[in-house]
This record gives sequence, C-alpha cells and structure tokens, in this order.
Amino acid sequence: MTFCGGLCDNAPLKTCSLKSSAEKIKMAIRPMKKRLPPLAMALTLLLYALPGMAIAPFVITDIRVEGNERLDEGTIFNYLPLQPGDEVNDEEARLSIKALFGTGFFKDVALEQDGTVLVVKVVERPSIAAIEITGNTALNTEAIQQALTQNGLIVGRIFNPTRFAQIEREIQNQYLALGRYSTTVEVEREELERNRINVTLKITEGRVATIKKINIIGAEQIAEKKLLKEMSLRDKRGWRFFSKPNQYSKQKLEADLETIRSYYLDRGYHDFEIVAHNVNISPNKQNIFISISIDEGDKYVFGETTVEIDGESGITGAEELLTIPTGAPFSRKIVQENRARLLAKFADAGYAFAEVRPIYETDEEADTVKTIFAVTPNRRVYVRRVIIRGNVQTRDTVIRRELRQFEGAFFSAAAVAQSRARLQRLGYFQTVTIDTPRVP
Repeated sequence: MTFCGGLCDNAPLKTCSLKSSAEKIKMAIRPMKKRLPPLAMALTLLLYALPGMAIAPFVITDIRVEGNERLDEGTIFNYLPLQPGDEVNDEEARLSIKALFGTGFFKDVALEQDGTVLVVKVVERPSIAAIEITGNTALNTEAIQQALTQNGLIVGRIFNPTRFAQIEREIQNQYLALGRYSTTVEVEREELERNRINVTLKITEGRVATIKKINIIGAEQIAEKKLLKEMSLRDKRGWRFFSKPNQYSKQKLEADLETIRSYYLDRGYHDFEIVAHNVNISPNKQNIFISISIDEGDKYVFGETTVEIDGESGITGAEELLTIPTGAPFSRKIVQENRARLLAKFADAGYAFAEVRPIYETDEEADTVKTIFAVTPNRRVYVRRVIIRGNVQTRDTVIRRELRQFEGAFFSAAAVAQSRARLQRLGYFQTVTIDTPRVP
C-alpha cells in the first residue's frame, strides 16, 4: 500500500482504502475544488503515474472518524492499531485497514490524511431488523434460532455475511446427517431504510435419500445375510421398499457398525476390525450405496483369567466373582459383566471410584486370550453429607429413617441401592434418584 499525495485547497491530502470483497488496495484523491492550471495538472498526473512515489510517513496528532452511524468512535478506536503519537506508514495503514475489516462491521474502510490528522472513513454494514426461517419441517425452528443466537446473529446486530454462510453450512450438515442430501439453504436479504435489512433463511429440504444397496466385504466365517439382519438400516429389497429402515441416517449407520463389531467380539473374534466404510450417493442425490469392509480375524477362546489389584485394599475373594470358563469362545460381553461385578465389590467396601481395566494377552498359536483385570482401588471414601431434595410434603426424618447409607460411614453401593429401593416402596414418591458426586 502506498500513500499518494495531491493538491487540494493548498493542503496535502493522502488517501488509502481497501475493499473487503476483493481485498484490493487502491489509491484515492479527494476532488479538487479549484481548477489547476494545465501545467500543474500535467505535473500532478505525472506524479501519480510514477511508481514508488509515496510521501514520507507522518506522526499522528489526532484521529477523526467519519461515516459511523451506530458504532461509537470508542469502539472503532479499540480495533484501530494506530493512536495519536504513532508514526503512520504504508505497512501500518495496511494493517489498520485489515484490522477494521476483520471486525465484520464495515463494508468499506478508507484512511485519509488531513495535515497531521488521520481520518478514518467507514461505511457500516446494515443491521438486522428481523430474521425469518421458512421451509423447515425436519429441523426444529427453535434449534435453528438457538444456533443463530450462539453465532451472534440476532435482531439488532450488524449483518455479517461470513457468519450467515457458516450457518448455511451448519444447517446443511444437520440435514446431511438426516439423509437429506438434496437440501438447500439460501439467505435472502431485503434492504430497509436507515441501513437495515430483513433476513430470510429459505430452506428447501427435499426428501430423505433411500438406501439402494448395502455390501459387507470380508464376511467369510459369518454369512453376510446374517450380519445384514442385525443392522437397523435396510436396502431396497422386497417388502422393505417403502419402509423407514431404507432411509439413510449417519447416526444409524454408526450404531449399525457398533452392532456388527459387538456381534463378532461376542462370538470369539477378538481381533475383529472394521477396516473402512464408504457411503456413496447417486448423482440425483436420492439413492445411497453403502459398503463396509471388515477383517474378521481368527476365532479365540478364553484362557487363564486373573485379577491384579494395585496397592493394599484389604479386598479378598475378587477372583471368586469371575465367571469366565476356560475354553469358552471369547466374548467382550462376558468380560464386561465380570468387570461390573468387580466394580460393585470394591464399591461396597467404600472404594466408590475404583477403576477396573481388562488387559488381554493373546496366544496366536493356541488361539487363546488371557484376561487380566487390573484393579486400581484409589482412595477409600466416606459419605460426608446426605442431602435430600424434592420432598415438599414428606419430612426429611421420614426419608432418613429408610436410608441404609449413613453420613460419616464408608460409602457402600449396596447400601445406596437398598436405600433407594426402600424409598420407592413407600409409595410417596413418583421417582427416586440418588447421585453420588465426588467432593472436591
């Protein structure tokens, strides 16, 4: 950016401006009130034609803002890097204009020199008078309005095209997750007086894309048809042609992938892996083709199962709780059931925040899996206070006499469960919930 000097009312005037749409720097000269002689005019034109003929930097004695309507000068000064006493040059002017444009408040910004006064000329963007949302049925209007509010797009604020473009993409992504690939979102603006606009989000939802075909690649030991029956999504075959399972949803696909994974892991396939899954859409955005690539791996059986407790907890008989038969097909579901038993045992003894992690050691030659339950009891905790909430007609004493978990005693998961059951049997309460938050 260069400052160009000219003659205007016998006082030098320099102007630098930047348009946000094209991010171009252009030179401007104030119109001259007095007509220059031909020689002076020729010299002035020659001066502007010569490259690199920028005036010397100057020290700012004052800053004046022009063109602002709603924004006060203090707000603009907060975003302006320059202040009185600073020396302005080409680079500082460029950075200042960039900073003001970065606020999103202005359509145009220009810096001018009036003697030693820096003049900041701005053209504000319009403010939002009203926001209307039309065409949405699958997405709740309140949810869209909440997203607008979170992005600062509310009535009275300055219209920011960039933020509205982000909202367009976010709304389209929401519809994509619902399988509506042909959805379009347009932002329409209606200009009003006093530099205001009405904004309309026009949504055209289109119909939900349906699944044309589902392929599972790599299913050898378990038939593909059996896996497809486990899935909630269906393709266009037979009686399912007009059923909702044909309608694609990203959330349903993720749930189906987890269903397939659990199906294998609960039937001995310890090394099972979903290699990749692809979703392709037809050119008309109405038909979906899903392919799932899997690696079944070998089938394993349970080997030795042990419990390793970190530190001294005084808990004995933990291994007696395990119900994993040696030689049975490996099953992640059985492992999780045994993990839950260990957690309950330690929680009954006061270790409310114990951690139990299953560790697997595979023997590829014997096709066995050794399972080690690594237990970290953490600190033993006691109940500091029992707080009762939600009872309007029933006194605290009536509730407390039914409790089997007492203040000052070590925490017991069994005592908490028994207390909840006793309160429910009273018949006084619609619901009974007990929370056990950790005390800082």
